[in-house]
Amino acid sequence: MPTIASLLLTFALGSTNLLATAAPAGAKMPPLFALGSANIPLVFALGSAKIPFVFALGSANSDCAASYQAHLRTDMDLSLDAFDQTEGQGFRALARAGCYREAGDLIEAWMKRRDAVPSNVHWHLAQMRAHHDDRPAAIAAARRSLQPAEAPDAAFKWNDYALATIAFLERDRTAFDRHRNALATAASQHAGNALNLKLIDLLGRHFDLNYLQAQRADRESGP
Repeated sequence: MPTIASLLLTFALGSTNLLATAAPAGAKMPPLFALGSANIPLVFALGSAKIPFVFALGSANSDCAASYQAHLRTDMDLSLDAFDQTEGQGFRALARAGCYREAGDLIEAWMKRRDAVPSNVHWHLAQMRAHHDDRPAAIAAARRSLQPAEAPDAAFKWNDYALATIAFLERDRTAFDRHRNALATAASQHAGNALNLKLIDLLGRHFDLNYLQAQRADRESGP
């Protein structure tokens, strides 16, 4: 299993308002991505720790490019904890601003400076590429997050969650449903399964949309 704090997805689905979240710089929390006018704390459980992850919907290209260059100068020597797990630092600062492509580029630049990269960093890269709708890059990074040692009877079904996400990106409904159903069967075995199932079901309801559009769809279609 990854030795990282991952992300727990908390949505209010349907007509319920999305929960707004804010975190001070330096807090050990994933970034807040503002979806439209509200902030959604996303959480994907990769281990025992849970942290909200938030996405912002776009930013001016020139601002993103300037921010990326600034972070290239300051972030390459950051520790894993500072770069990947601390609100307002590393790739999270760019993601919070809606600079998904640049956030992914920053992760890749940081990875190139390391001999070993934890699987959660690969997953965060997959998320950034998916939010930018670069599906081939998102799929490749998500596959690198898979856990070869995950036992068939493991309580926490990371691989089914990741593989369902990959199937969504590949537009493979059969594989998506198979991994979604495995996750649903194990929902009562681990809180992370139930939380991740909510995101997978959201993707499943909007299978024809891209990753970011699917995450926004229920809110936009509500009363």
